[in-house]
Amino acid sequence: MAFVIKDAYVQIDGTDLTTDGASVSVEMTAEDVVVSTFGAGVVQHLGGLRSDQFLITFLSNFDADRVDDTLFPLLATVDSTPEFTVRVAAFGSTPSDANPTYTSDRCILLNYSPISGDIGARSETQVTIPSNSLIVRDTT
Repeated sequence: MAFVIKDAYVQIDGTDLTTDGASVSVEMTAEDVVVSTFGAGVVQHLGGLRSDQFLITFLSNFDADRVDDTLFPLLATVDSTPEFTVRVAAFGSTPSDANPTYTSDRCILLNYSPISGDIGARSETQVTIPSNSLIVRDTT
């Protein structure tokens, strides 16, 4: 079933940031490990280590319990790399067979730009949030 994203759900570290979101992508990628041998005649592949991440664009917001208030304390430093939970779904917060929720409870934030935009344009905050574990798909 094709659909248009219009009510995706985004929660970071327990804070619902859905109304600040402008785009979201859940990426789950396994490394391509080539295992070809002499005489195979084709390149043969195995899945290697996974590299799962969330890519989210928010409209910049400095209000309490909104984008900056949530993300800034999660930014990793040399002395602290806090892990936090990210939950994303296409159609609101209730998981179902038709609306799986993608979750990782071991996400980290390595890069954060609280203000970004051109003159006369909206200010956006684009974040790539890697996961230190596999992103889990849940329908219940």
